[in-house]
Amino acid sequence: MTISFLVIFFCWLICMSAVFTSIWYEDSEEGLYSTFPMSITSLFAASLTVYDTQKFENNKTIGIILLSIFVIVGNIILVNLLIALLSEAFYNVSKEADS
Repeated sequence: MTISFLVIFFCWLICMSAVFTSIWYEDSEEGLYSTFPMSITSLFAASLTVYDTQKFENNKTIGIILLSIFVIVGNIILVNLLIALLSEAFYNVSKEADS
């Protein structure tokens, strides 16, 4: 069950990286979203609340909205992962206590 949340999170990360790369691939050669691997790295860092909204040179409003959506949905997925881990641990402990 917990693996499925990680798969969902990484699918979300890859899909949003493709979106960010397709919008900002021409901004600069050293931009955060100029290549697909850089987008993945930057968005993973954004899920850990390390992001810079000043890097959106073109389409700044769309960039802030998309980044906000990514961070909110990504954090919801990660909180669900935490809940699944705690539920599984509680189930295992209660199963051992009953036997």
